[in-house]
Amino acid sequence: MPHIRLHRRPAALALALVLSLVALGAREANARSRVRTYERRGRWSYVFQAGANTHLQYFAGIAQLALLRNYAREHWGLVQFAFFSNRGKRALSLLQFAGWNAMREGYFLVQAGGLNQFRQLISAVQIGGLNEARFFAGALQAGVVNDVGDIGAIAQVAAVNLIDDDAYMGLQVGGLNFVQGSSSELWTLAQVGLANVFDKGAELYALLQLGLYNSGDDDISVILAQIGVVNRMTEGTFRGLLQIGAAMNVGENITGVAVAPYNYVGDRLYGAQIGVVNLAREVNGTQIGLFNYARTLHGVQLGLINISRHGGLPFCVIGNIGF
Repeated sequence: MPHIRLHRRPAALALALVLSLVALGAREANARSRVRTYERRGRWSYVFQAGANTHLQYFAGIAQLALLRNYAREHWGLVQFAFFSNRGKRALSLLQFAGWNAMREGYFLVQAGGLNQFRQLISAVQIGGLNEARFFAGALQAGVVNDVGDIGAIAQVAAVNLIDDDAYMGLQVGGLNFVQGSSSELWTLAQVGLANVFDKGAELYALLQLGLYNSGDDDISVILAQIGVVNRMTEGTFRGLLQIGAAMNVGENITGVAVAPYNYVGDRLYGAQIGVVNLAREVNGTQIGLFNYARTLHGVQLGLINISRHGGLPFCVIGNIGF
């Protein structure tokens, strides 16, 4: 019996070795086809995935990395990185980066890329060339162009900021800040830009507006001041403490103090105009300048030439009073 056991033991060891090699080969083959297997079965990948191109229905793990493209219908991980593109339906990650990121929903600490396209994005920081989102919420959105619908942010910074719905932010800084849409509103502490433009029906509520060219076709409400070279409002009402224009202030209705070399109000002024030339259809307040004109005067004109067709004297030098 001992002699028989000595001959069986090497055979058993050989058999075990063969089975181990077969299992190892099967494991390696499964690893190579892991992406295809998990996509077909609709299961979750795990821990880590890397390759030239990755394609999964579901990823949950540490990192999904690709030299070219990552695709995961659902991505839940720490990092999603690709040189060309990250695409899918939904992603939650600390960091996402790619040349092109396109998803329906994204939740990140930092989201960055050349072209970022989301239906809904919540990220502490977004940095990109072109950032597009129907809804964005976060601390900072920075890009060459930011094109959003609704946005809630501490700061939005870009060469061009486009807003197509309601926006709430601490600071907006851009070369061109454009708010479009007949019912859009921008609420901010300060809006700073070379040109700040509001489409017909779009409204601004701010502490300060600063730009070379400020234009609006509806109500502009600024608590402290609107400051620019040219301040222009074709319709609506400007409400604020000060409207200061290095060249001109042109508006339909103004409630506040307008200061510029040339001031024009197409309808009603409630407050004061201070400049070289002051023109208004109806003045409820004061005009101070070299040339003051009011079709209807309910207040005081102080200047070299003062004209009022209704209220006060039709023509008066130095001063005029109308009731």
